[in-house]
Amino acid sequence: MALRFSPLTRIIALSGLLALGFLLVALATALYSSWLPIFDALIFAVAHIPVLLTQSYDSSSLDLDSFDGTFNDSPASDLGKWISSFLLTAAVVWPITLSRNAILSSTASTITIVGGILIHTTIVLFTTFFSTLTDNDDPFSM
Repeated sequence: MALRFSPLTRIIALSGLLALGFLLVALATALYSSWLPIFDALIFAVAHIPVLLTQSYDSSSLDLDSFDGTFNDSPASDLGKWISSFLLTAAVVWPITLSRNAILSSTASTITIVGGILIHTTIVLFTTFFSTLTDNDDPFSM
């Protein structure tokens, strides 16, 4: 028996996860007197946008039921994934670099990275949960 959650439960859980991520970034900003963690949170927040913009060029990768074991991504989809990976890597490495140069403390760097990962995970889970919602599953459809 598959465990199924209602869309309202998903929204509540995702909003709590997103609030925790932003809380950690705000704590790193306020407690350690540096505004740089805010910019890192923005990078984490926009890192999934290239994938969302380019996934329409490759609709076969979204259907997991008909997956045949081969990856046939379009070049545009690959470019979007590459840009997203670059942004995520930069968002993780940037606080570490700042802490190594004594611009940001190591504790603030750690809190910023954990908060940013929570923010990005929330965005990815939100798009994953609600991209598969059909009219039959939607409790608000007529």
